[in-house]
Amino acid sequence: MLTNHVRPAEPSAGDPPSDLEPHTRRLELYVRALWALDLAISPAGAQDGAAWPAPSLQDDVLSLGTLIPADSPSPELLYRAAAAHAAAHRAYGSPSFEAKALNLRQQLMISLVEDARVEALAVHELPGLGRLWRRCHGPADEASDLPGLMVRMSRALLWAVSGVHSEIQDSHPLVQKAVACFLDLQPRWRDPGISRDLGLALANDLGQMRLSAHSREWPRVAPYRDDNRHLFDSSKELEAPDANQPAGVDTDTRGGARLEEADRGIQLRLADADAPTGEDQGLRLRQSGAPAALRFRRDQSEHQESGVETLYPEWHHRMARYRADWCRVNDAPYPHSLPAKALLARHRQTLRQLRRQIDTWRLRAWHIARAQQDGDELDLDAVVRAVIRRRMGDEPDPRVYHRRVNGEGHGPTVLVLLDLSVSLARPVTTAGTPLFELARDAALLLAETLHLAGHRFAIHGFQSDTRHRVNYRRFKDFDRPHDALSRGRLAALQVAGSTRLGAALRHAGDRLAGLGAEHPLLLVISDGEPSDIDVHDPEHLTHDAREAVRDQRARGLAVHCLNLEPRDDARAAWIFGAHHVSGVRTLSQLPRRLPELYLSLVRQA
Repeated sequence: MLTNHVRPAEPSAGDPPSDLEPHTRRLELYVRALWALDLAISPAGAQDGAAWPAPSLQDDVLSLGTLIPADSPSPELLYRAAAAHAAAHRAYGSPSFEAKALNLRQQLMISLVEDARVEALAVHELPGLGRLWRRCHGPADEASDLPGLMVRMSRALLWAVSGVHSEIQDSHPLVQKAVACFLDLQPRWRDPGISRDLGLALANDLGQMRLSAHSREWPRVAPYRDDNRHLFDSSKELEAPDANQPAGVDTDTRGGARLEEADRGIQLRLADADAPTGEDQGLRLRQSGAPAALRFRRDQSEHQESGVETLYPEWHHRMARYRADWCRVNDAPYPHSLPAKALLARHRQTLRQLRRQIDTWRLRAWHIARAQQDGDELDLDAVVRAVIRRRMGDEPDPRVYHRRVNGEGHGPTVLVLLDLSVSLARPVTTAGTPLFELARDAALLLAETLHLAGHRFAIHGFQSDTRHRVNYRRFKDFDRPHDALSRGRLAALQVAGSTRLGAALRHAGDRLAGLGAEHPLLLVISDGEPSDIDVHDPEHLTHDAREAVRDQRARGLAVHCLNLEPRDDARAAWIFGAHHVSGVRTLSQLPRRLPELYLSLVRQA
């Protein structure tokens, strides 16, 4: 991986010496035989007594150490593995990433994935290289700090691409995720861009686990791998970490400032005033004669409006009990809005169909209430029964009238709960339409339906970032009209974060139950896949969501799901019940399915 900036211990007596000179010519011919590449082999310079410094690849020169680690199989194998790995970088076109935009943890993970990518391509072309590299990996380790996880991921990836995955059964969820994601990307292995994409995703997971890249302990995952400094643009190369810099600090250089993520928060250190400011990435600096304010602009996906926070329990299915005060829900209005005229115009035909459906339902809502104490006309059947009872000597029933009654007011009070997680960013059509656009349009059309029918309703949404940040956002409240503001908020709907469905259901249930409505209905629009970045058991949040649905029904709330995921009907049916799930797959289905869903819910009420 990247260069080890630790000053290593002096070589021990167990480190056997090796003369690189006899191997140099054979290694150069070996690389040429593999990929017809010219790679010069040279001894590494003085390394302050380092027994085996990380190999270094610069241009077409590979520098190797001359003292072999005691646990290495042999000098010949280690030299050959290092030469083959460095040549694989040259053969499969390793890119030059911009180090300036990456912190240390991101660089490490991108390097790890790029190593796995070039080795995977090499092993598929020359399977014997897999055996060579596996022999030169260090012993298995169960450490769960950042260096330990990197060693475990590196081993698991190499064993997986070599077809001997069964020999390593690593139980750590992040290692399993890295292997699964990398194997899923096999059709794109020749694209170096996957190293950045997957590396950043894994670095984000490490960050959520609060694992930082310690500047004094940059990991070495395997002795034969080079330091990977050739992967990063030398013109924008990240400076070597300061030896006096405290451990646990990630640095991110942005223009003329350095943003440091330390153990106790984020610090800003200014660089040379003449340094270029670079692109605006959220941090804006301004020179002023007076003390200047520093403003950090959050991304739109991070709703920065402060709201009311509430703690909720969460069901643990393995312990079969609730964990009290486990999730923190932040409730605030949705902060963004866009004009909704174009969106409504796109669905003009659908809205006409909905209006006709509502008018038909209103006509059918009128019915004749018979046997009433008073009314507009006599109920002849009731009159006949009263006469018969009187002639038989019994007291006649005085309810002999009938009147027309409008049953429209008996509809449900609806809270529509939208899934705002990033899982809805997946394309749902061949044209690449994201799933969240289907959710947005379904919510908007359903809001228009409820508005036309005169029902009391609210539109809310949720997304999460661990159990400590379940963001609950309100597009329209029960006591607010459905106007340009609520329509504009729905038009501006964006997705981010994860899907902690159970906590959102409990908070929505509290809001709906507090109204004291006669027919309360909680309608969830989601892809039916609960998940969060701090949960590694894929079934945990599914069980919690199912338990949350049961709790809301026990308090008298009807709960229904409009499922947007065509591949996971079974999961949604397990959470909500098979008879409480409706599926919508495409935008073209909305005109037919929404009226059907609405009328079925009205009948249930």
